Amino acid sequence: MSWWGWVLLWTAILAGTGWLFFVLGRGLWRQASALFGELGTASERLGAVMEQVDALGEQAAARKDLAVFADPVALRREREAAARRKTRAKEKRRRDLLAARQRG
Repeated sequence: MSWWGWVLLWTAILAGTGWLFFVLGRGLWRQASALFGELGTASERLGAVMEQVDALGEQAAARKDLAVFADPVALRREREAAARRKTRAKEKRRRDLLAARQRG
């Protein structure tokens, strides 16, 4: 093989290698562009979720403390008072119902 044959062979090898790098680089560029687009979308969604988490955190802070940490005596009094109110309301409804039946 003459030296022209070697030149043509190496030219073809280099051209093929260049084409391969071009194709692989283009695919990598497209994947990177898609990745950055998805990252932008994900950051927007994360921002919306963080706003909701902040709002829920403020609501949770505004609530009363858990009953587990409250004074048991005070909780018992509250429960008994609620039971008395419930009983009184039930008795009032019963009296009103009986009065309505007696009138009607």
